[in-house]
Amino acid sequence: MNLSVNRALEKMTVELGRSPTVRELAEKLGATQEEILEAQELGQAYNLLSLDSEVAGDGDKNTQTLADYIGRHDPELANLEDRANLEKAFDVLSRRERIILFLRFYESVSQTEIAKRLNVSQMHVSRLQQKALEKLREALLER
Repeated sequence: MNLSVNRALEKMTVELGRSPTVRELAEKLGATQEEILEAQELGQAYNLLSLDSEVAGDGDKNTQTLADYIGRHDPELANLEDRANLEKAFDVLSRRERIILFLRFYESVSQTEIAKRLNVSQMHVSRLQQKALEKLREALLER
């Protein structure tokens, strides 16, 4: 609609020798005046800036451009993907293995404390932890 309004605006300006009113544009395009105004307002959202446009700093004498702010490596993005893959890989673990890994790596609980909570030996917790980590490794390699 914005494109149609702009074309009609240019054409009618030449024909009338002045800028057409919103009502005249609406009549020409078979639209309501509100639709014309909305299309013109939305058209203002397309103000493009060059990547070389300078960005005002906080009192810095060094000027920076928009290009200085884009295209940077974001380590959190890789972490997000890794976390999503890890959550999917957790599906291969038993409930007990999930509990052990959660307590050990998310809550930083010692193997001894986990053993007390699960009423098993620390050595058994160690074996279960290793088994669970191996399952996760295999599941992640398959992805």
